[in-house]
This record gives sequence, C-alpha cells and structure tokens, in this order.
Amino acid sequence: MASFEKKKISTTKDQDLVTGPGKKALQVATETKKDKQQKERPNAFLAFRIMNQQIVHHAAEIQKEIIQSNPLLSQASVSIAKLHITLMVFELKNDEDKQRAQQCLIKACHRIRMAQLVPPQIRFAGLSNFNDRVLFMNPVNDAHLDVLKQIATICRETFEENGILRLDNRPLHPHLTLFQLKQGSVYEGLTKIDSRLYTKFADKQFGTEIMRSLQLCNMKRIRADGYYEVFLEESPYSLGNTVNKRMYDNIRDQSLLKLE
Repeated sequence: MASFEKKKISTTKDQDLVTGPGKKALQVATETKKDKQQKERPNAFLAFRIMNQQIVHHAAEIQKEIIQSNPLLSQASVSIAKLHITLMVFELKNDEDKQRAQQCLIKACHRIRMAQLVPPQIRFAGLSNFNDRVLFMNPVNDAHLDVLKQIATICRETFEENGILRLDNRPLHPHLTLFQLKQGSVYEGLTKIDSRLYTKFADKQFGTEIMRSLQLCNMKRIRADGYYEVFLEESPYSLGNTVNKRMYDNIRDQSLLKLE
C-alpha cells in the first residue's frame, strides 16, 4: 500500500545565516513557503483510461511523426501507456485521505447511477493546444461530452463535500494529452510546440472511447504495464459489475460508505 507521509525538509543552512530577531522571521517565512508548496502539489487524480486501440495507435503515430520533425519533443511526449482523461486532481496527504477518496469514488458512482446518465462515448478529432505548451487530441463537443462534464461535476462535488479538494479550480476542459512542456523543466531552449508540426492532423478522426469506469490514481507510482497505480477503479453503471468489488465490499462492510 502506498503511503503519502511527507518527509520534513531541513532549512538549517538558511537559518544558520541569520541570528537574533531576524532568525525567527526567517523560520516563519520558510515554513509558510514550504506549507504553500506542499498544499499546491497534487499527488493523485480521478480519470478514465483510454483503451480504444484505434485511438492509441493514432496517438503513437502522431508522436512518432512530430518527434521525427523535432527530436527535442521526445522529452515532452506522454507515454502511450498512460493515456487518460483527467476529471480532477488533488492531494492525498496520508492513508486516511486515500481511504476517504475511495469512499468518495464509490459514492459518486452511486450518484451517477441514480442520475441515470448513459456511458459517454467520447469522440476524438483534430489536435489543439494550451498556450503552445500542451498538445492534445480534441474531444468532439457534443451531447456525450456534456454527459462527461455532468459526471465530472458529480465527482467534484462528492469529493469536495467530503474534504477532498481539487487543486485546479478552472472549468473542466477534457483533453487527451500527447505532449507537455512542463513548467520549470529544461528542453534545451524549446519553449513551445510549433503548430506547423501538426497542422496535417487538424481534421483527422481518431476514434471513440466509451467511458466504462473511473479510476482513482496515484500520480507518483507507475505499474508494470506503464500505467499509474490505481487505488480504486469503479464502474458507475452497474453495481454487479463493479471493477474492484472486493475493495467495495470491504469499505461497505466497515460502514465507511453512506449512500445518499
């Protein structure tokens, strides 16, 4: 079982440079900065995995062609084994938080069933970007995407009602990331992804992914198959087909789940 206990960061060197009243002020400022950084650092997320092999194949081909045009972008490519759509990100500080997040996922899936939302079929077509630093497959804006957004809203509300707060307060913009130039990372002078590298894919149809389950994932650990460690995977559509029924039964038996 993964643990989220934080290691204490030593600031001895900085504090030794200051004496007298200034030392206490430095200590307070250092601790405040450290707390802020810790609070803003997600280590878990809620998502559904891309399993449609047609989409996976297209993603691999796009990455291959773009990297051939600019090899530096290989450093910014997302592993094909990790392809997913993120619904929310958050921080789980300890095992108690992880257990509460598992409860939230089961409760959210119950609410989705009660809302009688159909499994969304997300169709991907064309490529878009965020500030020329993130390149992604575009989900088609249709009724199915609206359903996905409803599902995300139910999940976000359920998690936040139970003290698991999302760290990204921006409106949900579902996307399938292929490349990402991360802030603070060095790409040998590369600062953006040139749109000319992917104009040929502007009208390309990539395939349709049916969302069958939701996954509570550990951002910091990778499984042997290359995907993120999954704390719990749950289907919102049929309780009899719960993906991780054993864990569901354990949580239910411990009276940790209160369905509303």
